[in-house]
Amino acid sequence: MIIGGLLLLRGAIHEAISSAMHTDAALSWIGVSHDTAETLAFWVRLLLEPIFIAIAVILVGPFWGLTQQEMLTHAGTLLSGFKVGDVTISFTAIGLGLLVFIVILAIIRATQRAMLANLLPRTRLDISAQHSLTTGFGYLGAVIAIMVAISTLGINLSNLAIVAGALSFGIGFGLQSIVNNFVSGLTLLIERPVKVGDWVVVGDRQGFVKRIAIRATEVETFDRSSVIIPNSDLISSAVMNRTHKDRIGRIDVAIGLAYSVDTGKVSEILVEIAVAHDEVISMPEPFVLFIGFGASSLYF
Repeated sequence: MIIGGLLLLRGAIHEAISSAMHTDAALSWIGVSHDTAETLAFWVRLLLEPIFIAIAVILVGPFWGLTQQEMLTHAGTLLSGFKVGDVTISFTAIGLGLLVFIVILAIIRATQRAMLANLLPRTRLDISAQHSLTTGFGYLGAVIAIMVAISTLGINLSNLAIVAGALSFGIGFGLQSIVNNFVSGLTLLIERPVKVGDWVVVGDRQGFVKRIAIRATEVETFDRSSVIIPNSDLISSAVMNRTHKDRIGRIDVAIGLAYSVDTGKVSEILVEIAVAHDEVISMPEPFVLFIGFGASSLYF
């Protein structure tokens, strides 16, 4: 009956949290979207789970012969830490380390958003350089967050050299492609042969670079599909970047028309269309060439 009552209480609290998070007043007060509010509600519900488990143990423990003193002793052991061989496991240290990691990561993410929204737009850096700086700052912040969290757990960072040496063998084989993509991503951010906003052609795919992540680069094609290209492919293979230095380049548009058309009128109309386009430059001016005869069309 106690466990059933706690499960009912748990369900009611979960529903209350979800309902409260999706009210207009809560959304305006927190300043987040509906999707972010759902994520926050999930994490709040997850953080409440250990509390329900602790209450259940306290209430049901006496029926299993556990005295209050024994439960307090076991709880103190779990919180202060217990040894497994030479390793001390402490739930308090683990929770504190996770909390430190999440807080530092949240600060890094907020700083990245502030840099993109307020600081970097005031500089003379182009948009791709701004994205490269914020992405590199995020990588550095993630490394710092991991190191601080490990130090909070009481693990000596010098001992990680031994672990890194042991993992290097596995990295050389099983994780080789992941490490290759990570290093290639850093190379893309530093050398910037491909930048956010560039029009690139990789193999038979072409589109605009939307995001350069730690493992792969997202390219949005002209039909608004996202192509995820591993960073190592952008470094090791030939990539045509149409807007690497500037946004000036030539585009050939092939048009097939019936044999009965007035070719002079066709040339006149096509040039007028090109000149009227906002992104067509006047020097050199656009021009029309007759390519050849097709089975049923004249190609310009």
